[in-house]
Amino acid sequence: MKTDAWNVNHYAIACGLLALYGIAVCPLLESLSVATLMVPMVIAFGCGLLVRNALRRWLLSSDLSLSRPRRAFIIEWATLLAVGFGLAVFNHTVLEFPFASHSGLKVVLGVASIGFFVSIDVMLHEQMAVGRHLKQEGIAVQLEASRQSFSRRLFVLSTVSILVVSMVLVLLIYKQLLFLSWQESLEDLNKVWLAILFESVFVVAIMTAYIAKVMKSSSRVLAFYLGNQKDALERVSEGNYTGSVPVVSRDEFGDIARHTNDMIQTIAARSAELQRTQDATILALAALAETRDNETGAHIMRTQYYVRELAEYLANQPAYRDTLTPDTVKLIYKSTPLHDIGKVGIPDDVLLKPGKLSEDEYEIMKTHTTLGLHALVVVETELGQSNFLNYAKDVVATHHERWDGNGYPAGLAGESIPLCGRLMAVADVYDALTSKRVYKPAFSHEKARSIILEGRGSQFDPTVVDAFVECESAFIAIANRHSDGEPEASQSLVA
Repeated sequence: MKTDAWNVNHYAIACGLLALYGIAVCPLLESLSVATLMVPMVIAFGCGLLVRNALRRWLLSSDLSLSRPRRAFIIEWATLLAVGFGLAVFNHTVLEFPFASHSGLKVVLGVASIGFFVSIDVMLHEQMAVGRHLKQEGIAVQLEASRQSFSRRLFVLSTVSILVVSMVLVLLIYKQLLFLSWQESLEDLNKVWLAILFESVFVVAIMTAYIAKVMKSSSRVLAFYLGNQKDALERVSEGNYTGSVPVVSRDEFGDIARHTNDMIQTIAARSAELQRTQDATILALAALAETRDNETGAHIMRTQYYVRELAEYLANQPAYRDTLTPDTVKLIYKSTPLHDIGKVGIPDDVLLKPGKLSEDEYEIMKTHTTLGLHALVVVETELGQSNFLNYAKDVVATHHERWDGNGYPAGLAGESIPLCGRLMAVADVYDALTSKRVYKPAFSHEKARSIILEGRGSQFDPTVVDAFVECESAFIAIANRHSDGEPEASQSLVA
């Protein structure tokens, strides 16, 4: 896992701030040149950076576990503490600064304070990187009984940050008050008070900037956890139960992710059960209609596949791409077995008559569309509206409408006929023509094709007829695969 460049920049910033602080407030540095001041600092921080990178390569190069952020924190802070002590020792031995008094302690304390916030920021960056890696690889961490607590970590971080800033300010003020007690003239006192004010503002500004940086990094980690949760819940709200929340931490967010995944799996199982119940209901209704008709289960299955072929072909055409989405095609496909359920309400002497129907009998037969529609309206009243019922009602009520307006039951014309009804009209007529009935022989595909082409623009939607011509080889294959009398014709009609 690569270390981002901004992690390295922490060392350059810390070096610059320490030099600026020393030049501004340390009286022992006034006699030193910039080169004498900066060269040791640059060397110390440069060596620290080299050591830090070597330790990271040794200890973190292959570590992609949740322990990586903690190890990165230890490496970072230990390295910067060593840099602080090294500078203090150098200043004492070479520049003869007093180590045990304020100058040496200021260096150690300053670097330690900055190092603490730098280490926290690096740890948060590593936590984000590990989380993204686990998410990308699909690795879920195992939650333990004695897991970490995000809220406790946040409390500890806030408390330690306050203590660090408070300690720095207390030592700073103590030092300046000590200097103040040594002054004798009013002018010297004023200078000391100004020095106290300047140094306090400087230190508070630096500490505030680092705290703000840590808070920003913390918010990025928090946004990562909550973003994963939000993405998964958005997919669930859209009916997609295939996703999950990556479990990438052993804390409250890991718990939330695990429970969310359990919830998604439960919803998915219940949704699948509901779908199976719906499919079984469709099959039962279609089978009930089948028992009272001269047609067979194979007719229902064939027309269902014919409609799907037509819908999928049109879905690839620019004019229908937005209308016939995959979900819409699936709903139309599942609703087509119900197209003749109204025949359950047609009297046997009409429904089962082997010959041609009289005019009065034909009028009775036509009511199967409204009878089926009424049954679905009753279902909708009890269960509420759904996309499936909307398509089912359209298929049942309009599959005998004609493009020229001479169909039944409503005499709809053109595009006022729902598209699913126009698709079903072609599929239903084609199967009726190519199937054997007690009152007619089965027509060949070529003859059925010619009859459908004759009805283009009068009985059928021209676009749907054109789609039929493009899909006729698939129609022939479906007819051969699901011919009347084959065992598979009795299988599920909504699989």
